[in-house]
Amino acid sequence: MYRVSCSSLAVAIAAFTAVLTAEHTLLICRLEVASSGKVAVMKRTMYLVLVVVLIVGVVCTLAWAAKGGKGPKGSSGVTVVTVDASAKGKPVPMPGVTVELFIANGPFVTSSVTDANAEVEFASLLPSTTYVLIGKAPDGRMTGSGFTTNTGGSAKTTQLAFYEPAP
Repeated sequence: MYRVSCSSLAVAIAAFTAVLTAEHTLLICRLEVASSGKVAVMKRTMYLVLVVVLIVGVVCTLAWAAKGGKGPKGSSGVTVVTVDASAKGKPVPMPGVTVELFIANGPFVTSSVTDANAEVEFASLLPSTTYVLIGKAPDGRMTGSGFTTNTGGSAKTTQLAFYEPAP
């Protein structure tokens, strides 16, 4: 809900700026073309462009909200993959792991359980922030890792590996 409001606010600010720019441009045109009918045509064209920009902004905001506020996969947040790396050879995916997300040197954010593909996605992360992951396997093993988001609030897929053998 917060991002929808921010998107709407951004569209409103862009529209207001466009109106001011259009009025300023029309004032200059009126001085240059004092009595021609071109000013009225330019004014209608600018308002038409403004309306189209507003409609596109509103449609994009509504489409974003209809998807639950989630962009395309990977556009925001991080995907965590849990693997069992205790045996020799290729690490094996570990579904059912509880992954807790914390801000480094800060509070608990959220937790989730990995799906059948041993993946869990955390969205709506703060930009340029370091996070800590704690993984708790169903067999009692624990591990940890960390990552830092970029200025857009996303990070590369992070692997959370369990190196100790299962009890």
